Amino acid sequence: FIKPIDKFVTDSFQSISYLDFSHCNFSTESLHSLFSFFSNTDICPSIIILNDIKLVNGNFNDFYKQIYDINLNRITKFHWESNPIGQRNYQYFFDFLKKQTTITELNLSYSIVTKDES
Repeated sequence: FIKPIDKFVTDSFQSISYLDFSHCNFSTESLHSLFSFFSNTDICPSIIILNDIKLVNGNFNDFYKQIYDINLNRITKFHWESNPIGQRNYQYFFDFLKKQTTITELNLSYSIVTKDES
């Protein structure tokens, strides 16, 4: 997923409740477009798994600065394992999580780093 998600592709998401893009490559822009799309629609999957993803043309710092105000309306399970959250991004990421009031299961294993490696 190097380019942003377009409308044609997202029309197919209506019946998806479980989305797993673990170990996939994203650009910062395409990953942000995925989150933005699901925050602006009623067809957000209830389970989103994004473990150990790779950002090919940017870094997680840029991404975290863009998501702090996104709300994924219907998400109940969110997995973000092995995606580095460095100290400078704690606030952005946890502001994002605070808005996800429907989450009942959260996986951040191997994500919290004590120095800024993201």
